[in-house]
Amino acid sequence: MVNHLEFGFDVAARTVTLLGREYSLATLLRTVIFLGAYLLLRPYLLQLSARYQTKDHARDGDVDATPTTDDDKIGSEIESDGEETGWGAAARRRARAQKRRVEEELARLRAEEEEEEDGDAQLNALLED
Repeated sequence: MVNHLEFGFDVAARTVTLLGREYSLATLLRTVIFLGAYLLLRPYLLQLSARYQTKDHARDGDVDATPTTDDDKIGSEIESDGEETGWGAAARRRARAQKRRVEEELARLRAEEEEEEDGDAQLNALLED
């Protein structure tokens, strides 16, 4: 049975045994360098990809091409006329529109009920005479 938690170093072969596999020191060093470089460069790669994505969306006409910071977004939200952008904005607009339609329908039904009650009251007044 293989002990996967084994850790060892073979001086003659210059290998390290980790989790049941043998690695040379060059392989381990290369892996550490790649991982370190990735971790250091990842934030910059994300910013670069966000910039290209913004340009791509601007070319399609979806959003404006100016990259904004959080402070700019807050200021533009205050100055905006209530239109939202970003994740879920369309869903929130649809939900507000649906809520508005339901409220209008309820108001219309209430008005019809009041008219019926007024008509019934007038009819009852005529019948009582």
